[in-house]
Order: sequence, then structure tokens, then C-alpha cells
Amino acid sequence: VEEVLNEVGEVVEAADIHKMVGRWQSEQLNKPEEAVYHLQRALAIEPENVDVMTDLERLYREVAAWEELAQILNHRVELSADPDEQMEIWRRLGELYELQMGQIENAVTAYCHIIEIDPSDILAIESLERIYEAYERWEELIEILNQKADATYDPDDMVAIRYRVAEIWEQQLGEVENAVTTFRDILAAEQTHTASLEQLERIFMSHQRWPDLLDVYEQQLALTHDPNAQVQIYGRQASLHEESFDDVESAIEAYNHILMVDPENLGAIQNLERLYQQHDRWFDLVDVLQRHADVTVETDPGAATEVLNTLSRVQRDQVNDPNAAIEGFTRSLH
Repeated sequence: VEEVLNEVGEVVEAADIHKMVGRWQSEQLNKPEEAVYHLQRALAIEPENVDVMTDLERLYREVAAWEELAQILNHRVELSADPDEQMEIWRRLGELYELQMGQIENAVTAYCHIIEIDPSDILAIESLERIYEAYERWEELIEILNQKADATYDPDDMVAIRYRVAEIWEQQLGEVENAVTTFRDILAAEQTHTASLEQLERIFMSHQRWPDLLDVYEQQLALTHDPNAQVQIYGRQASLHEESFDDVESAIEAYNHILMVDPENLGAIQNLERLYQQHDRWFDLVDVLQRHADVTVETDPGAATEVLNTLSRVQRDQVNDPNAAIEGFTRSLH
């Protein structure tokens, strides 16, 4: 064979002989190294022969010749004019660089070439996602996750991806404002996403962003029909109005909302009593003390008696209604 090749030289006929010998060495004699030699000679004569490159790719994988495999794949992708074929070759290159060669930057470049051709290619996106997270490349991870969210047609998946982006902004990069913006973007797309509201509540509370926190409470109230949840939210609203804004009227309004949901809520009743007394709103205090007495008369007679006595003193000393005071004191004796 070598004598024939020497006579033929570096011409097309020699390429055909090298191909034939290379395949024979590979398939019949199981000598991949010798097969590689002849196929490389064939490719040197015909550098655009895809069949030879395919054979070499298989053999390079077989003998773990990763550098040579990378070279042949790069050569193939340069020759290809078909976008689908280019993407598949770039994908094989990316996996080779990442998994066999440990050349992460080259892997990233290969996967990015796929994204340039098809921005919605989920396999390339997830490959980049995996690399960026493993190497804590957070800003690049955010960028590829946003691209993934744009590429998905499932609203739930989109929300889950954006939620993860918000967590990365806050927990990994300390960019609270970007996290807030992302949580708000989620809510703009999915108003019922309670987890985002809970995260915004936590952030606004820890950073003392009280107006923003009030907005969150309003959004939470608009979403829930559960009386227990409504009571808790109104309670937080009332505390915020009173303690952070010194807005007694709004606090009173929130406590009254609790009583609209739960007319026997002792916590709201007692807070209203405290606020009405502090601000000399005696007629309002009379009403809420009467409610307090009615609520506790069956369950806690001793407490009801104390409330009636307080009610009677207010009627006598502040409202100037002795008859009502006498009636109240009389009730407290029974």
C-alpha cells in the first residue's frame, strides 16, 4: 500500500486509497491509531471532505484524542452553511470542552454560538445556566435565566425563573433594588403570586420602607378571601400606621376592618379602647366598651364586669350620661 501511495503522490486518487486503508484498519483490523493516520492524510488532500471528518471524529472519540477532536469539529463548523448543523456541531464542541477537556471558557463560547443562531435553544441555555451557577458567575447567570424566561411559553415556568433571578440579585449579589424590581415584574405578570408578595414584605420590613410595605399589604388584602388571613394583614397594617407613621386615624380604620371580618376579635377591640382613650374619643370608646362587654359576658363574666365598670365610669365622667352610667353599674352587679 505504501509503495502505491508513494507512486500516486498527493492527488485525489491517493486520498481515496488513504480513506480505504483507514476504514479497513478501523473496521477490520481494529487499529484506530493506524486508521487515524491514513484518514488524516486523506483529509490533508481533501480538507473539505465531510465523510473523512466524520470518520475521524468517531475515531478521535474512540481513542480519547480530545484536542484533535476539537480541531476537527471546529473545522467542520467553519465549513458548514446550515444553521441546524452548525448548532449541533457547536453543541458537541461545548460538551467536549466542558466535560472531557475542562476548558470552560471554550465551552461557554460554543454554547453562546448556539444562542446566537437560536436564542430559544433550551439545551444551550441550560448548559450555560449550569456552568454559570457552578462557577458562581451570577450576573451572567441572571442574563441567561432572563433569556430562558423569555423563551418559555409556560407562565408558571416563567414566574419560577424570574423568582430565581430575584433571589440571586438579593442573596448572591446583594442588589436589593434589582430584586425588588424583579419581584414586581413577576406580580405585573401574575398578580396572585403570593410568594413574591411575601418576599417584598420581608424586604420592605427589614429596610424600613414603610410606604412600600403598606402597598404590599393592600395587594395581599386584594388577593385573600380567608378571614384569618385578612385579620392578620389588617393587624399588621394597623401597627404600621400607628408605630411608623403616627397615623392614628388609619390605625383605627384598620382595627375596625378587623371587626368587620371578626366582630368578636378581642385584640382589635382592646386596641381601639386604648386609642380612643388616649385621644379622648369618648363616644367611640363607649361603643367599643359596650361591644367588649357583649363579647365577654358569656365566656369571661369577671372580665365583662370590669369592662362594664369602666364603661360606666366613662359614661359618668366623660360623656356626662348618669343614667347610662347607673345602668352600666347595675349590669355589672349581675
